[in-house]
Amino acid sequence: MAAKVIVLSLLCFAVVQSQVDLTLVPNAGGPDVVKAVVSKIETAGLFPTDHQMLRRIAYVESLDGEDTRAFRDGYHGGIWQVNRATLIDTQNLSAHPGLVSLYDKVQAYFGIDWRFVTWEDLRMPLYSGLAARIYLWSVGGIPLAGEIDAQATYWRTSYNGTAKDFATLVKALEKDEECNIDVDLIFVLDSSGSIGRGNFQSVREFVKNFIMSGLTIREDEDQVGVIVFSDSAQVVFNLNAYQNQAQLLSAVDSIPYIAGGTNTDAALRQLIDEGFTEGGGAR
Repeated sequence: MAAKVIVLSLLCFAVVQSQVDLTLVPNAGGPDVVKAVVSKIETAGLFPTDHQMLRRIAYVESLDGEDTRAFRDGYHGGIWQVNRATLIDTQNLSAHPGLVSLYDKVQAYFGIDWRFVTWEDLRMPLYSGLAARIYLWSVGGIPLAGEIDAQATYWRTSYNGTAKDFATLVKALEKDEECNIDVDLIFVLDSSGSIGRGNFQSVREFVKNFIMSGLTIREDEDQVGVIVFSDSAQVVFNLNAYQNQAQLLSAVDSIPYIAGGTNTDAALRQLIDEGFTEGGGAR
């Protein structure tokens, strides 16, 4: 059963400090960082489905960057352990003419001109993940997620070439992730005049960063709802309103700033009466 007890309430914030984006911090690692990178890349919509290959490779190659050799001296492949030659291949336009249009999309969405990315840049998780995903795109033919043995062969012949037991590591990863608690999370946001329009925009950015930092937005995994309050309180969207991250982030951008008074009691009543209810999408 999904957890129903996690509520992040941003009440009466005068200023909201932006979270550090660990996907751009050199040598950052861990499952949450990997999930954030994979989520960013999937949300961008630049590639066809990879059948969980990118997520799995991060764990197989470096235990999500937590292996002691992941960021060893002199090796800059990052969480996805992308070799220098592999990075160069992702920049080889003569071998992969289709990269030209992909470069344009990467620059438009991420602000990264891939032609000038260096191997040292891949210590940043997002760059390592993008390098791996661009390379997988150029190779193509990724087996389905359920075909773990086929993915193991694909990884060994097309990506790494070592004798690591891909299938065993993937099964360990997925057993661990099965133990994670799915979350029903409601943000209660102060949209009153005491916050101000500029600070409310910072609140929106905080919410988006929190969502991208490791939540997996799906009906059978994590769900997010939002309540705002000023003179009164209202549900902006229920927990089950959005089942993918791209739509959810767009909805967060559209959360209205209302101004007016600060009726915290109304917000808490709204949360109790309509938040974690079956009608509100709670599980």
